[in-house]
Order: sequence, then structure tokens, then C-alpha cells
Amino acid sequence: MSDGLLSGIRILDLSMHLSGPYGSLLMADMGAEVIKIEPPTGDPTRASGPLKGEVPLMFAAINRNKKSVSIDLRDPRGRELFLRVVAEADIVFHNFRPGVMDRLGLSTDILKEANPKIIVGQLSGYGTTSPRRNAPAFDVAIQARSGVMGITGHPGTPPARAGVPIADLAGGMFLVISVLAALVKRGRVDEPVELDISMFDCQLSLLMYWAALALNLNEDIPPQGSGNSKVVPYGAYETTDSYIIIAVFSNDFWPKLCRAIGRPDLESDPRYRTNNGRVELRDELEREIAAEFKKADTATWLKVLDEHDVPSGPVNGIRNAFAEPDVEARDMLLDITADGLNFAFAGNPIKSSHEFDGRELAPRLGQHTREVLADLLKLDEAALADLHSAGVLRTDTHYRIPIDS
Repeated sequence: MSDGLLSGIRILDLSMHLSGPYGSLLMADMGAEVIKIEPPTGDPTRASGPLKGEVPLMFAAINRNKKSVSIDLRDPRGRELFLRVVAEADIVFHNFRPGVMDRLGLSTDILKEANPKIIVGQLSGYGTTSPRRNAPAFDVAIQARSGVMGITGHPGTPPARAGVPIADLAGGMFLVISVLAALVKRGRVDEPVELDISMFDCQLSLLMYWAALALNLNEDIPPQGSGNSKVVPYGAYETTDSYIIIAVFSNDFWPKLCRAIGRPDLESDPRYRTNNGRVELRDELEREIAAEFKKADTATWLKVLDEHDVPSGPVNGIRNAFAEPDVEARDMLLDITADGLNFAFAGNPIKSSHEFDGRELAPRLGQHTREVLADLLKLDEAALADLHSAGVLRTDTHYRIPIDS
């Protein structure tokens, strides 16, 4: 196994659920040592189904290549142990509501006392300076309030959330970007860095040109469906057996599409020569194009469109998506064998000349508590046993949260 881009970096990840753990997953897949600090009750995602064997798949999907250390941070002894581990780490991050770390006696100032070079990252729903900073943060609520849900789904239908939890995932990705930038900064000035990442902010950033259009043209942007209200033709079209997408985002592709579907009359019609003209006559043009695509199946159209250099693709289900040849070529299907079972997960999209081929299944609760504390803090077995019996540590190894927790 080769060193990854982040080999030698130690991260203490106190985050739970999805947003923070997705960020630490990306960093673990790049070779960072990610120590997942869990309370004795564990990350609540451990209680989520469905299961494969005893393994909760939602938890396993975002926590591979990590170590689990279970410490009760509410106990002074647990807090003292954690601060000693902070002294040996590069990064601490969490996705608690603002103020929770202060109440635990683990404010940024205290963390800096334990390690003057520590990078501290906070990922929350609305950010520490927001008037809504103490509100609970759930993906669907962030999607709705940010305007993302307002442009998702089809006009005239109820609001729809994105199929993937984009607010959670984008929060994790922006956390990774900020952590990497902080590592660069710390390497130059040798001082601690504090990060404040808001899931709401991240969604506003992802609005990109839609935000520019809405704010500068003073217009509401409608739900986009599978298309784009400012580009025609663009989106999903029904074939004899399924759906296909085309994307004539550049005007160079318009004549290519017309030739592919056998409609030179559309190419020569001056009304359709520009995208603005096609947008103005969207309804009648869409009917013409839709009628053509209903004349053959998806496989036939994909071949024809590819021959004419028209951007296109099938509307895949997830299993079909992972059967695409790109997946094997790009190593995006990660197979892990553990507990006598074979698991398959989406791989890491970050490819480099320093690949880290980590294939460790998500850890059991407290699986690495003894190992990490013995290694970093030199605690002997007697001390670990005493802390375990006192409830400060959890060193048993269950994937799921025990019922009596």
C-alpha cells in the first residue's frame, strides 16, 4: 500500500451522521489517519438500517478506513484523555451545534492550549455567526431554505429534494477544501487555524449562475426538471424503452443534433438558429424533438448521437451506473471483504500519483480505543481497563449501538 496525499496527517473527527463523516471519508481515502471519536452510545448512524450481516450499510458507506475511539467527553477523565490526544493530532473537527464544544470544556482556546498548531474545523447548519446558528441542521431543510429545492423538480409539481443529500455532502466537501487550505496556511505561518463552515452557505455557493441570474435580473428561477430553462434542447427525452438525455449547451451542437435525428429542416429554420430563438419557441420545438426520439430505443439513439458528436447519455439507475465501463477504468467500485462477507461501495473520485489503496471496512464502536490510547498516550492495560469499567471508554466491538446504551 503506497502513501496517500495525506499520509502522516492525523485527524480527530468528532462529527456524526453524514456531513462531517463524508468529509473525513474523503481524507481517510487519501491516506490520512482519521480517528473517529465517538461517545459511548456511538454515532447514531450505526442504528440505521438496512444491514448486511451485522453491518449497517449507511454507516459503512461513509466510515471506511477510519479508527473508532469511544470516549465520554462529558466525563472530566474522558475530556483530559481527549486533550492529550489533541496534542498529538493535526486537525480536530466536528459538526455539533455552535456552543456544544464550549459546554464540553473543549473550546477552541482550550484545544489551542493543548496543541498550539491545531487546526479546528466546525461544520454546522448555518454557521457560528448566523442568527439561526442554534437551529437543527437537516439536509432537506437546508436544501429548502437555500433555494436549491426551489429549482429542483418539475414545474407545477410539489417541491422535490435532490436524490442525493447534497447539503450534507457539499458541507463535507467544503470542509475538506477548508482543511486542506488550512494545512497549507499552517505550513507557511506555523500557527493554528479555525474554520467555520455552514451547510447553508455551501448550498448558496452551489447556486452559481442561478444566483447571478436571480439577483441581477430580479427574476425567480423556476424548477428545472431534467433540463435548463435557459437552454434548449437540454434534458431528458423519452425513447421506445426508456429515457435519454441530450445537452445542446453550445450552439455548435445544434446542427449536429438536427442531422442525428434526421431533421435538416430544423437546422435550416432561421427561428431555431440561436439558443435565444429556441428558448422563445421551446414548447413547439420540444414537441418536434420529442416525437423523433420516440421512434427508436435508447441504445440505438446513443449510437447515433455518439456518431454525430452530440452530448448524450442514458438515464441510469444506480446499478446500471456502476456497470458503466468508466467505473472499472477509474477504480470507482471499491470491494471490501470483511466478516466473511463481500461489500461494495462507491470509490474515491480523487485520483493522483500517490494513491492510497485503503480497504478497511468501517470500524466497530470503540474498536481502536485500546490501540490508539496505548500508542499515543502510553496507557497500560490496567489503566484502560479501569477507564472502561468506569464508563469513560468503550472498548467492546459492536457495529450497532447496543440496546442498553
